[in-house]
Amino acid sequence: MVEKTMEQVKFNFGSVGALHVNLEWRDDYDSDGPIGRTWGDLQLWIGDTLVWGELDSHGGTRGVTWNWIDILEFLGNAWLYLTEEEQYPITFDTRFEEPVHLGELWGKAKLRFRNLREDIADQEDELLRDFLAVHDLSEACHGVSLSKLLCLRRGKQMIAATVRQEFVLSFTETMHTLEQLGNVIANRLIDLKDARSEIATIRWKKRDDISAFRRLQIATRMSDSSLRCVWPYDVDSIVANDDVYELKAAARMLGRRISDTQLKVVLDAIGRLRPGKKLKLNNLYDKAIEVIQEHEGDAPAVQGYFLASMLREHIANKSGRVEPDQVLRGWGVAIQELEIKECRLDAIAVWGSKHTPTIFLNSVGPRSQQEKGRRSTLAHEMCHILVDLDGALPVAEVLGGNVPRSIEKRANAFAAEFLLPRSEASAYIEKALEFVYPQDERYATIERAIGELADKYGASHETVAWQMLNSHLVKQSDQPAYEKKLKSLLDPFDTFAY
Repeated sequence: MVEKTMEQVKFNFGSVGALHVNLEWRDDYDSDGPIGRTWGDLQLWIGDTLVWGELDSHGGTRGVTWNWIDILEFLGNAWLYLTEEEQYPITFDTRFEEPVHLGELWGKAKLRFRNLREDIADQEDELLRDFLAVHDLSEACHGVSLSKLLCLRRGKQMIAATVRQEFVLSFTETMHTLEQLGNVIANRLIDLKDARSEIATIRWKKRDDISAFRRLQIATRMSDSSLRCVWPYDVDSIVANDDVYELKAAARMLGRRISDTQLKVVLDAIGRLRPGKKLKLNNLYDKAIEVIQEHEGDAPAVQGYFLASMLREHIANKSGRVEPDQVLRGWGVAIQELEIKECRLDAIAVWGSKHTPTIFLNSVGPRSQQEKGRRSTLAHEMCHILVDLDGALPVAEVLGGNVPRSIEKRANAFAAEFLLPRSEASAYIEKALEFVYPQDERYATIERAIGELADKYGASHETVAWQMLNSHLVKQSDQPAYEKKLKSLLDPFDTFAY
């Protein structure tokens, strides 16, 4: 929308509730060059949060006054990376190191560097600075103080974050708003002939003129030689990345965690998939999204619990044993096995629209090589299919790969609750302990009950123990009996626990 007045032009980009920008040109700069032409007041909002700008003395808001050719130059350089990159530039080794949200990336990275060898810390520092140069919009302007605003794609979402807060936005809408902003600034420079204006304008116009192969390199962070080694067909024949988005997503999530030889096995399997049927979720998807919306402010694990309860009710089995493979096949999902030795990959699911949605199970994976682990893996993928296809994971997910921790925590909690509801576990063990008082007998009874529940519901002993501990109904004196079943005292609904 553009509102013209006698003295200036005002622009409003984006929609309320999302990323939106108010820009008002000024005519009080003392030259008509690129700085004077783009001199104006800009407010940047996300929802009702004013990110760039400030409150005035009357309770209103005013923008930041600056020359916004800086933003045009930034967007021209960063466009490809904002479009293609979906991961942090460095890998955090534990859940304690990893940022809780994108806005903490710089601070958490600096803490990590303290424990690294100096040469490695220097390498990671350089990678991080390169990343911020194309993902932190505040990096555009030097000479004016702007709050940090990092943007990173996550499937169909754009994660935007200040130091204090993270926002989940639509990727398409966010990029459209930034495109509108860039176009308006470029239009202010259209008749200027100085080098800076011409370079900024040309770079902006050619922001999408990048080969599909180069996009693939940026998306996967893989070298030319590695891509040519692992890609299931000639990389030089790629016309558009949309045609290979599943392969690109799989390579991105797996690239730095397995060898090129192992990755080639996975990509070859995906590349061999043929056209097939779509998912048959009917109204189940809408129900799942309603659950997420109702519990938007809850922890990911809590969302997983409620999703599992909803699904059990939907299939009319609130308390008995469930068979994840049967449910998945009823949705139209195919299940295939791969053998990928000596890696932590348990499964990869692909659900693009061009073929039958398929889950590849690693027959020698850490969990999927055992029947109960296989059931848990399939239940984990069910959660992603229910709620992540139109969000962070539109085409693929790798269990054991580089997937956002919060999304994996939700799926892990869902899998545990779907296989064995906490209410069922606690009721069963409480009944077994009803008249048992000596502590050593209680421990023995708990041990026996865990084994019986594991066999009855097809869940691991560790899952049973965690479901009991997370039911918050365990007496403190009984906790050692459950804790001895845990492979780790870390939260099992954290992706790093596996």
